[in-house]
Amino acid sequence: MNALKFPLTVLKLLVKESTRYPERLTLEGLIISARYGLLMLLYANVFALSGGTIGGLTFPDAAWSMFFYFSLMTLGLRNIASGIMDDVLSGQVETLLTKPVHYLQYRIWWQIGSSLYQFFVITIFGALLLFFLVGAPTVLWTPYFLPTLFLAYVGGMLLTIPLYIMVGLTSFWIEDAKPVFWIIDKSIMMLGGSYIPVALFPPVLYAIAKYSPFGASQLLTHTVYGTWETEWPLLLGMQGAWIVLLFVLCMTQFHCAKSRVFVNGG
Repeated sequence: MNALKFPLTVLKLLVKESTRYPERLTLEGLIISARYGLLMLLYANVFALSGGTIGGLTFPDAAWSMFFYFSLMTLGLRNIASGIMDDVLSGQVETLLTKPVHYLQYRIWWQIGSSLYQFFVITIFGALLLFFLVGAPTVLWTPYFLPTLFLAYVGGMLLTIPLYIMVGLTSFWIEDAKPVFWIIDKSIMMLGGSYIPVALFPPVLYAIAKYSPFGASQLLTHTVYGTWETEWPLLLGMQGAWIVLLFVLCMTQFHCAKSRVFVNGG
């Protein structure tokens, strides 16, 4: 099966299957709405008490920044790590490694396919609802916003994937990789601006959020800030460099993991 046919087949099958279970979409939407809605109620009051702006950031921009984080989260890319860990613990990975389809390719496309439908529905519906409730982000009508937002979405996916693959692959060496998962996952959550807009971080933490791979994986949360107009070439370029580096490290780690399986028998 060629490299293009496999992902298209997986995406087609899983997206079609997702449409057959609307209750899953409804449940996911309710969970996201509850978590995000409570945050927005809290921040709406905080911004109102602060005169409408905090550190030069308006409430609509803060709302859109955090919305983009939750939007990307609906793809469930963090579940790639859990999938790999489960395969290793169950011993199924030995069988999957001998299949003609690359194991990591299988894990990536399976996760994307199983969440793609809910990602589009929740993102589109949520964006429209947010637009009518709080208004558009300040930079919406600038010529660079939508193209760079798209690049930041794609770059965020491409950077998140190797991060969680590497977490999952640690289960080849340690029996329980969940502590590693918790550390990386919480780092991405905090530095990505899930609960506090990155623009409100102290200077040192803000720099870490911009230049570390954990914060760079959620670079799309920066797209609504005024600084994005001048910083996007640098930040997207840095994100691209992290993507290349982490994919190289990821493939190196995977090669070592396969050698460990074939030599030690799992």
